[in-house]
Parts: sequence; C-alpha cells; structure tokens
Amino acid sequence: MIKITSIDDLYLRYGYELKKAFSNKDRRVYTLNKGVYFGADIVTFEESENCQKIIKQLSDSGYACRLKTFRQGSLHSQRIS
Repeated sequence: MIKITSIDDLYLRYGYELKKAFSNKDRRVYTLNKGVYFGADIVTFEESENCQKIIKQLSDSGYACRLKTFRQGSLHSQRIS
C-alpha cells in the first residue's frame, strides 16, 4: 500500500491544502484555490469509503470535486462536479 505521507507531500508540492477536518487514515481531501478556480480532490484508499457527504459539502461551497481511488497500485479518477 502506498504511504499516505507520500500522497500528502505530492499534493502539497503542487500548492494544494490538506483539509484535515475531512481527512482520515482511509481518505484524504485536498483543495486548490487559484484565482476563480476552486478544486477539491478526494483521494480514498478503500473502495468502500463513502464520500458523498463530503462531496456535497464541498460542491455546495463552490468546489469542483474529483474522486480518486487507489486500488492495488493503480489510480482511478472520477469527476463529480
């Protein structure tokens, strides 16, 4: 399994902010605020992780959300809003 700190380091290097209130050991939420663009990447490490409540909260706040799931060494991405 990939180390969560490696994912954190990568996102922070590209200017994203870790949203600790939404993050835990199975999920990380990163936001990017550049000009008029507000984006959020929700990265999960468990396929069963339900992120709909977080996605709704972020979408309602104006973020374009993208859900990414790590599955045995590969990354699957889905644009939500």
